[in-house]
Amino acid sequence: MLLPEIKEREAQFKLAIRMGFPIFLLSSVLLFSLLSQYLDVIPSSFIIIVVGLFAVAVYFLFYLIYKGYDERITDPITHVFTREYGMDLFKKEIQQESEYTFVLISIMNLHDINEQYGLKNGDIVLYETAQWIGRFFEEKGVKNFPISVLKGGDYLIGLKGDKSRYKTMMDILCMKVEDYIVEDIEVNITGAIIDTSYSKSMDHIINKLIEIRNMRACSSKVELQEIQTDPDLLEKRVIDALHHKRYSILFQRIESDENYFCEASIKLLDDLGKIIHYKSYMSIISRLRLNREFDLLQFEAIYQFLQQHQEGIFGVSISASSLRQQQFLQKVQTLLSHSDFSKRLIFVIGEKEYFGNIKRFNEILQSYRRMGVRIAIDNLGANQTSLLYMKDLDIDIVLFDNNFSKRIAKKGYKEIIEGLVVTAKALHLKSWVRMIEDKTMYEEAKRMKIDYIQGHYIGKFESFETIIQEQ
Repeated sequence: MLLPEIKEREAQFKLAIRMGFPIFLLSSVLLFSLLSQYLDVIPSSFIIIVVGLFAVAVYFLFYLIYKGYDERITDPITHVFTREYGMDLFKKEIQQESEYTFVLISIMNLHDINEQYGLKNGDIVLYETAQWIGRFFEEKGVKNFPISVLKGGDYLIGLKGDKSRYKTMMDILCMKVEDYIVEDIEVNITGAIIDTSYSKSMDHIINKLIEIRNMRACSSKVELQEIQTDPDLLEKRVIDALHHKRYSILFQRIESDENYFCEASIKLLDDLGKIIHYKSYMSIISRLRLNREFDLLQFEAIYQFLQQHQEGIFGVSISASSLRQQQFLQKVQTLLSHSDFSKRLIFVIGEKEYFGNIKRFNEILQSYRRMGVRIAIDNLGANQTSLLYMKDLDIDIVLFDNNFSKRIAKKGYKEIIEGLVVTAKALHLKSWVRMIEDKTMYEEAKRMKIDYIQGHYIGKFESFETIIQEQ
């Protein structure tokens, strides 16, 4: 048990003693005065029973007072329901209501607010935002609705009825929060809406809300997707596909000075042989912490392919978290120890959050490189992590983020890409660009002397046999 928990229990116990002691004292005096008058006529067994019942009653009195402090239903900062109470309430609501809508409102820059303005001001933002949400819905005629804190900066709202009743409200809310300011602090708010036609499971509903929010549901350019697939069924399909190793594999040719250099695309298949949507199953894999199992499936798939084909160099995306795990490293070492396949492999990795123990990460990557596997860092230009990895890790290739790649011929983007290409060459790294769709983009990539050029202008995803025939 942690020290704060021990101290909290001590404080609760002391408070229960202080509250219960006067009642205990008065009850004891009353009981003693009554019994003392009739000690000669009352049987001793009766006195023992009464004292015993009194002791039990006192015990339960203290216990109820003590436990009462554990049953907090509102968050002390935001003054909305706690997550525990809110989840219990929402579960009861969706069982009682045939149609129920959930709205997720999120403060996306809460971390930056806490860092820049301090935790006290961050707490003010949390409180004022919760109050603003309440006033907004009340102005629209929605009153006495439950709102709970989901986690820092995330508010979950429950509304009776289907989401068509609240879609217009959500659009208005999103317009109003574009310039939302609390005490001169700019607050970046976004949100998502979904109803129980998607699922009756709170876990599925919350995960989907977060997924929609991350797609910036409040943007006028993004339409909320109508999801018809049963999330429980989708989870079973993904788990079943991983368990039975059902997948399809296609390749896209990459123009380079290396023969048959391709990127592999490995997709999971359901029991009918149909491809499961990539974004759908990747969110499930992350949520169920199956990243290593999926990456092992990808590696084994490409390894079997290497056994069947004597030519070709293949890039495959592997999560950085899997590469850092000893079990994954051992599996790769075992399979590659008796062959020279490693020289034909490139592991492409990307992360949004910088891994703190960079020395250990680099040592692990060198284990792969000593086997002959090359390491490529993805999403260069999209976030600071990739740029830091480019500087801090001993790698082989840098791969530009797709948002930069598809704008390679546009002013501003091309100057940045060109500068990064020069930097990569200075660090003895090769550069790789995707999403080259036309001749103008291709000529720009060639002018910059990018080493690996990929996109529909070069070739689409197809079987490796087709790529060989087209060469």
